[in-house]
Amino acid sequence: MMIINRIFITVFLLSIAGTIVGSTFLAMQSFLYKHTSAEFMVKINKIVFFAFVIPFFYIWGLVDRTNEYLTQNDVLVIVEQGTLKKAVYSLKETIGFADKISLFWLVGLGIYLLIYVVNYAVFVNRIRKQTWEIETGIWREQFHTLCWSNGLQEERIRLAASSGQQQVCTVGVFHKTILVPEYLLEKLNESETGIILRHELTHVRKNDVPLKIGMFMLCSLNWFNPLVYYLNEVLAEWIELSCDEEMLAFADSSYKHEYVNALIKVMEEQREQDELSGHKSAAYFQDGKSLKCIKRRLNGIMKKKNVKKAAQVLALSSICCATVCGTALARDLEYPVNEILSNHAAVFEEETFFMADKLEDNTGYNFVSFNSDAMETVSVLSDDAEYEVVYEDGTRKAFAEQADQERAHTHKYVDTNVKKHVKKSDGSCVVTTYAATECTVCGKMTIGKMLSTDTFNPCRH
Repeated sequence: MMIINRIFITVFLLSIAGTIVGSTFLAMQSFLYKHTSAEFMVKINKIVFFAFVIPFFYIWGLVDRTNEYLTQNDVLVIVEQGTLKKAVYSLKETIGFADKISLFWLVGLGIYLLIYVVNYAVFVNRIRKQTWEIETGIWREQFHTLCWSNGLQEERIRLAASSGQQQVCTVGVFHKTILVPEYLLEKLNESETGIILRHELTHVRKNDVPLKIGMFMLCSLNWFNPLVYYLNEVLAEWIELSCDEEMLAFADSSYKHEYVNALIKVMEEQREQDELSGHKSAAYFQDGKSLKCIKRRLNGIMKKKNVKKAAQVLALSSICCATVCGTALARDLEYPVNEILSNHAAVFEEETFFMADKLEDNTGYNFVSFNSDAMETVSVLSDDAEYEVVYEDGTRKAFAEQADQERAHTHKYVDTNVKKHVKKSDGSCVVTTYAATECTVCGKMTIGKMLSTDTFNPCRH
């Protein structure tokens, strides 16, 4: 369960960082599209998804060793008696909240995958039973011509008709199949057929289907985040606009109008069908169901491409800044999220925690008792460290070498410690404790053997 818990926490933090980046992109997309292209919008959308995949905050954690601390140690949570925080963490421990929320995420992931697998199996079964090769007619003729003109191997792409499919679509990762609904075979003329097939072959050449599968995996991991679903729909729309844009890059006005008429005709034919498709492909000729999506697509077809470098630089800069902000937020929330969601959190009441030997100073500067044997060995202190004298009652003072001054008196020695503090380059430190005695009359200091060595990471002094 520990591994599942760590994976869930990582996905949750990635979702936080990705939400910042995704929200920035959505806020800018309309402006950017006016000054760039649909193809550029697809590329930016892909970059956005990296924020949901690459844990940049873990790279940060490797530097300050946060990952190591969280992996090897329990998260320390200090609560105050009688507070809401105390009640929340008591309930969390009682019901095993961390394990349950991780299990809930895993079950949700399983259900999401199961629904997809079942739908896909139904789709494949229907296609196998209700699909046949298109071997003759204007669809095959146009397909042959377009494959040849686009440099595509016709034998590696299947052209098939289906009585169970309501939309023209392209399916398959390694072996592509263009599915044409049976009702469209006799409804479109040669020019309209060529437009539709050219659009689908553009999807094949751009290899859009694997991208859709990658988005599906991202949605399954982040099934609890509605923004991911919306970004998925937005990407599908930009992919369609990108295909339109590439097809019409050198087209004249008359061909663009012909393209729009073909699109509208297919949409009208689809609306006449009573059944709805049980599967939504990665690449299909008509995607947008809302008037806003259709309007944007039609405007994109008639739009004159005017790409501005300044807008592209602005987009990349904004996404980079949002990525940094999202990473910083995920980094700041790493400890709080682990306190709540980790199943390795140690909860202490504030009073009990701070009364345990007063944390024994917790700095290595508490007095260490010793006997006379410790003074039989004389130690020599080096000059490459800081030294401090600690008395039995906790009093501390800076250590100073004593001058060779002898006067007629009887030495009266008290036990002390001499603390040697060495700061390391990685931010840690080592505190070494030596037995020592000091004359209360003349201040003569005698250094005995080493009593203990404590390492603190990070240094607390």
